[in-house]
Amino acid sequence: MQASPSKARAQALESHSWSVVLSWLSNLYYPSPIPSFECNTTTLRALQSLMTENLAVERTRELLYNARIEELVLATQNGEQIRAQPPDGSDAGSLLSLLESYLPPSSKRALDSLANSAVLLGCHLSPSSPASTPGILQNLQSQILALPRQTFNLESQISAIDTLTSTLSTEIAQTEQCLSGWSADPSDPETTSPPSSPSPTNTRIDYSALHDQTRQHQREANQLMLKSAEYKDRIAALERQGAGGASAQTIQGPTLTDLAIKQDLVERKKKQAEALEKKILAFHGLPPDLEVSRAEVLRAQTELDALKRRRDELFEKMGG
Repeated sequence: MQASPSKARAQALESHSWSVVLSWLSNLYYPSPIPSFECNTTTLRALQSLMTENLAVERTRELLYNARIEELVLATQNGEQIRAQPPDGSDAGSLLSLLESYLPPSSKRALDSLANSAVLLGCHLSPSSPASTPGILQNLQSQILALPRQTFNLESQISAIDTLTSTLSTEIAQTEQCLSGWSADPSDPETTSPPSSPSPTNTRIDYSALHDQTRQHQREANQLMLKSAEYKDRIAALERQGAGGASAQTIQGPTLTDLAIKQDLVERKKKQAEALEKKILAFHGLPPDLEVSRAEVLRAQTELDALKRRRDELFEKMGG
């Protein structure tokens, strides 16, 4: 009985598929024989899918192999060109960059830490260094071992500087305290510093007579103030009497003009007394004797000059 054309075509297609699969299996298992298996439609489809994937993988592998061969050829040609050119440091830098790009993250962090430590410790290694020069690891080791000694030296210097600073501060405070005892208080307007050296005008002043005259003026001023108050009371009483309509009486005693003159005299005496008091205060309680006062002024001037020299020496030490 003759089969239909469609069945014949299907059988021919299946036979061709089996031949292709068997050929692939024979190449795959060569030189071993193909293992036995059940020949049916499901097995055929499974083997066809495996064959397709295997062929695709082999094709990809072949393409990669060819690409690597081409890269190797190009690298060989570039190497020959580089060897023909004079050497420089650019290829070494590119090689180092390439090596660094292939490092894992932990190795990159370790390399960065090593580079930072080398830079901070001053371990510079130039490419032109001779082979006998110690490497960067040896330099790092020596620098790290020297760190405690350097730290101790720096701490000792800092402590010495602190001690010197505290000593200078104490001496400056003592100097300022001594100077404040000799300098006048700028907030007191009535206080003036004594003259640095006795002038010819001051040597002709009789301090004892000046003091007695001042006391006499003070007594006169007090008496005049009392009389002025008495006269003011009498004037007020007379004014009250005149306002009350009392008969005019002859006033015995000084007139208003005399009182005004006396009051002006009292004011002048008070001003003279204040001027004399200020002049006495300017000498800060110096003794009345002229020679003793002059010796006291010279002694104070000498001590002040010594303190100034001491202050200048301290400032020079601080500036140095």
